[in-house]
Amino acid sequence: MWCFDYRCDRCNFRATAVHGAIGYYRFDDGFEMHALTDSAWCNVCNDITSVESLRPIDEIRDEIDRLQKRDFNDWDVECAEAFHESIDDIAIRRIEMLTQHRNRFANRLLPNRCIECGFSDFETLRSIATSGDMPETFFHAKCGGILRQTVACHAIPATYFVLDADGNRVSAAKTT
Repeated sequence: MWCFDYRCDRCNFRATAVHGAIGYYRFDDGFEMHALTDSAWCNVCNDITSVESLRPIDEIRDEIDRLQKRDFNDWDVECAEAFHESIDDIAIRRIEMLTQHRNRFANRLLPNRCIECGFSDFETLRSIATSGDMPETFFHAKCGGILRQTVACHAIPATYFVLDADGNRVSAAKTT
């Protein structure tokens, strides 16, 4: 998981954006799967938080179809090279993961939600950035200052969250 620390140039505000937060969805049948998250400015929390990053079902279907047709893109090739696996093995695992997401969330009506407050009034930091990466600076809505990235590091959290299928927080637990 990556952490990006931000500090406001106008007030004392400091926050850490966490990308790849450790968390899970727990379904009624006991099945658990990793929760896909992103960092965002939550207008309800007035803070940088982690938010759900579920893709629309039609995008997931298109991705599964593309992989089944072996229409591999540069990212597929990079993953295979990075993990020292065949592109077919990478595609099989991604199809399995995407199929689970499609099946588990096909009937979900709620939009992606903030992990902390449960509301959907947020803007992802990646959408603010011009390059698609985490922004180096962005407007601090609370005071009108500029939030500047001060540190980026790789870390492992001491806790993780658990959400139900609708994105409601079920618990937070300590990792061992």
